Amino acid sequence: MENLNRGRKSFSERLSLFVAKKPDKSVLSLILILNVVFICLAAVIISQLAPSTLSTRGFWPSVFYTITMILDAGCISFVVEDVGQTGVIVIVVCLLIVLIGMITFTGAVIGYITNYISSFIENANNGNRKLKVSGHVIILGWNSRGAEIITDYIYTNQIEDVVVLVRDGKEDVEEEISNRIIETVDSDNADLYEEAEKKNLSFFQKRRYIRQKRVHKNVSVIVREGDILSKAQLDNISIDKAQTIIILGKDYQNGKKYGSEQANTVKQMRGNSNVIKTLILVAEITGSEASADDQKIVVEVADEWTRELAEQVVENKENLGKSNIVVIPVYQNLGQLLSQLAVMPELNQIYGELFSNKGAFFESRIVERPGTLKAVNDHLDEYIGSHSKAIPMSVMEAKEGSICFYLCDRSDAIQEVHKEKSKPVVVELNGNYEMNKKNVIILGHNSSMDSLMHGFDAFRNEWNYADERELLNVVVIDDEVSLKKKNYYCDYPYVSQVIAAEIYDKQVVYDTIKGFSDRCEGDITVLILSDDLVPNENIDEEPLTYLMYMDDMLQKRKKVDSSFDIDRYDIIVEILNPQNFEAIQSYNPSHVVISNQYISHMITQIGEHEAIATFYNDILTFDEINKEGYYSKELYLKEAERFFVTIPEECTAHELIHAVFVAGPEDNKSMLMGYIHEGKYQLFVGENADRRVKLEEGDKLILYSNH
Repeated sequence: MENLNRGRKSFSERLSLFVAKKPDKSVLSLILILNVVFICLAAVIISQLAPSTLSTRGFWPSVFYTITMILDAGCISFVVEDVGQTGVIVIVVCLLIVLIGMITFTGAVIGYITNYISSFIENANNGNRKLKVSGHVIILGWNSRGAEIITDYIYTNQIEDVVVLVRDGKEDVEEEISNRIIETVDSDNADLYEEAEKKNLSFFQKRRYIRQKRVHKNVSVIVREGDILSKAQLDNISIDKAQTIIILGKDYQNGKKYGSEQANTVKQMRGNSNVIKTLILVAEITGSEASADDQKIVVEVADEWTRELAEQVVENKENLGKSNIVVIPVYQNLGQLLSQLAVMPELNQIYGELFSNKGAFFESRIVERPGTLKAVNDHLDEYIGSHSKAIPMSVMEAKEGSICFYLCDRSDAIQEVHKEKSKPVVVELNGNYEMNKKNVIILGHNSSMDSLMHGFDAFRNEWNYADERELLNVVVIDDEVSLKKKNYYCDYPYVSQVIAAEIYDKQVVYDTIKGFSDRCEGDITVLILSDDLVPNENIDEEPLTYLMYMDDMLQKRKKVDSSFDIDRYDIIVEILNPQNFEAIQSYNPSHVVISNQYISHMITQIGEHEAIATFYNDILTFDEINKEGYYSKELYLKEAERFFVTIPEECTAHELIHAVFVAGPEDNKSMLMGYIHEGKYQLFVGENADRRVKLEEGDKLILYSNH
């Protein structure tokens, strides 16, 4: 009996529960009930006031009169006239009906609709409303690389839909994206107008040229606020139908708060469990049968602990054919890249184009497994001979199978066959090519120092001289705390000098650089690094200061000694914020490396073609210590007069590419990608059969090679 009573609810109890669970429907029901009661009551009163002889007297005509007055107060005069009574009572009743009706009907309904619209907008902003979209790009989380990733989609040949889900700070993220896209489009189009002005074109030719090459905002971006670890929130952005899902790690810039995390301690750099949890959830959703096929998941990690766990998730959760997961070690890639730029500075401008969707880029295609090294070389040789608009770089094994990677400026150029037979050109290569000694000054530090020095180690291991002469000569100038953390670089025998100095120690910096320059021969690379752990307001402050020191020092030495060679110095400045580019550029450094931009562009390309990650990993990695033979290929800059026994005569780029490949030994084939003449680089993309090439002494060849 007690259980039976417990199951019975009084009307007041049921009403209370209904109101608690569905307050919006409760309010709407109350509004409807009040208005129905009021209209009925008003209709009864009006029908009673009308004379019995009136043909329109009755309840339903009176309902019509009531609704008419509520909707339009000016109808009172017509109602009074129809009722046939002009007394004060009728007028007062009509006025009361209008006043009360405006409150209970018009006001209540407008208030409810307004509240519903506000709730609709709020739910849309918070990600509580389903977004019906497919083939889109999703970015989960946010950091300083996010806007650069989105901006690179401008250069794809189709309109891209990008959905960003952040924990909070929606307005700030929207503003950052908008400013970056507008800035990029305006800058590129300004450069285009300037380029068109330099060409000898008629007015109409110039307009057509600008119209064909003009950069447009090909990106539609929706930013939502919500819980990234909520399956419901992910379902609301149609994650199961997305083409690419990019998971961003937290930012370590103090004072710059992305999401709910303020990363300002060394402890927080040891791992990022949120990235792992997000990856597990995303892998589960995209690996299900209900999800779209061939979804790509790109996850960036900043430390070894997170990377190891992410790779475990890939091994256990990746469902090939449904979801393909690529882990991007941010600081490892950046450090490897900076080490290559330190020894070959001109690679900066080349990588800047190749790692983005703008201009030339790397493309991939699945091919039949060639098998042996000879079979691979035969495959590449055959392709070069019959195709002149794309260059086959290499064939590698990836998760998808055997992949051939190409250099091109259009994806469809890979299939275009060159029907005309090329004239055979014979060249002879110098089999004993040696790299010149590299003198490097490092100013400052960043979070990729371990990988940067590891890159130096690998380069030195691969290229050190047979007579045990030291290939690298490195000086480090940094603050005492940072030097102590690196044990004053005692583990690196090629670091000849370590100087503890703050950016305020101007004279110490001057004297160290001058002394180093006087002691060594050859060119000097000055690598100025940007600390990514400083407060946001101080981002890129040290690089700019050091650059000003270098400019001041070089100009003063030139005034004292007119024979002083400023061109001996290659100054590479790393910055994190692209907005500081103009200020840095005003001091005319040799190269500006926008590190966040590099990583962002790599993430964008890998998100489109995940196999490219295998290729990027190869070109950023020199052959490791204690490994026999040359197993990894990289990009090299080599002097034409030393690479060839004799510089070849003028020929087409297509002929020269084929000749260089054929002349190389079986285990070290070189692919000629272009050359640098008087500081300007030319990549061999487009129709190479029509491009004439005449190499001269002093030119540098851009090569993809084992060694």
